[in-house]
Amino acid sequence: MANVVYPATNLTGGTNGALDSYDGDNLVDGDAAIVITSSTVYHYTLDDDLGSAESSPDIIAPDDNPGDKRWVLVTYTTNGLDTGIADDDIVQIDDADTADNDYAKFTANGLEGRSYAEVQSDIAFDEKFYVYIDTAQSLAADTYEKLEFDAEVFDIGNDFDNSSNYRFTAPANGYFVFTACVSIGAVLDDGEQFNLVIKKNGNYLTWSNVFSPATDKSLATSNSIVVYCETNDYVEVFAKQTDAAAQNTLSGVFVNFTGHRLS
Repeated sequence: MANVVYPATNLTGGTNGALDSYDGDNLVDGDAAIVITSSTVYHYTLDDDLGSAESSPDIIAPDDNPGDKRWVLVTYTTNGLDTGIADDDIVQIDDADTADNDYAKFTANGLEGRSYAEVQSDIAFDEKFYVYIDTAQSLAADTYEKLEFDAEVFDIGNDFDNSSNYRFTAPANGYFVFTACVSIGAVLDDGEQFNLVIKKNGNYLTWSNVFSPATDKSLATSNSIVVYCETNDYVEVFAKQTDAAAQNTLSGVFVNFTGHRLS
C-alpha cells in the first residue's frame, strides 16, 4: 500500500483539520503529514509500533484507534515568532543592503548586514585626547615633576583629568598609543640635561633626554609608545631639568600630550 501525505492545520483537538483526527485504522507505517499553523510548519512521519505516550508536538497519537501508531515529528520551521537575541527568539537576517563578502552585526532584532566601511565605523574606538600646558609650569631643580596638562584641544571619552591628577585613565582593556612633547626656555647651560618620562601606574614606560650644548639654550624632547592598558590603568608624563634652580617649561603647543586607543 502506497504511503499517503496527510495535511492538517492543527496538531491536536480531534476536530476536522487536526493531525490527531485521522483514524488510526487508516494509517500505515511511513505515512507523512504536513501541519501548517499560523506560526509553524511541522513535518511528521507515522511509526506504526512506537506506542509512546503523546507529547505534543514531538509525538501525536490518533484520537481514534491509535493502537501503537504515533505521528513522530521530523522537523519544523517557524514563521511569525518573536525575533531578536534572547531565549526562544529566532534570528532575523536583514540582507537588504548586503553584498558578497559583507559582514553581520548582532542587533536587538537579529543580524544586520554590514559593509566593510560600516564595520570599521562599528568598531571604531572613540577614546582619544590632545592636551597641553596653558600656563608655563615651574620645574624644581634636578627633580622629576609631573606635567600638569591643564588645557584640552579635545578629550573624546572624557578620560583625561586636566584639573587635579593630570593623567589619562584607560576606560577599557586595549592597546593605546601615547606621545608627549615638552620644551623649556633658553635657561640651561652647557652639559645640563632635560629629561622626559611617560609612566603607567607610576612605572616607567619610556625615557628620553637632551643635553644643552652651550649656555642658555632652549631644549625640547619627545617620547612615543604603544602600550597595553587594562581598565583603570593610568598614564602620566614627568619632566626633569638639571639646572641649579627651578626653571619654567614653555606652554601651548610646545608642551603637549596626546593619545588614542588602537584596539
